Amino acid sequence: MVASCGQHDEAPGEGCLSHDERGPIVLLLSSPGEDGTMTPGQAAEVATLLLKLARHRFVRPKESAAAHALAAAAEQAAAAGEPWQWRIETLG
Repeated sequence: MVASCGQHDEAPGEGCLSHDERGPIVLLLSSPGEDGTMTPGQAAEVATLLLKLARHRFVRPKESAAAHALAAAAEQAAAAGEPWQWRIETLG
């Protein structure tokens, strides 16, 4: 996923976001679980951070696209005042 800003030994978002900003992103991307839920407020906060991460110049295009997609889903849930829910599926 959005591993980091090009450094493989860093935590998710490290170097792209400030120490205070990356906390929620690190939690989401390090341990997404099989499924999860965030409140609308949490989703709005994470969406903003995901967009910032996606737009960073050192984030590769594939990871940037994934961050944009996650941000859009989080924003949609937040705007509707609903929890943001996700699940991980394996295709193939």
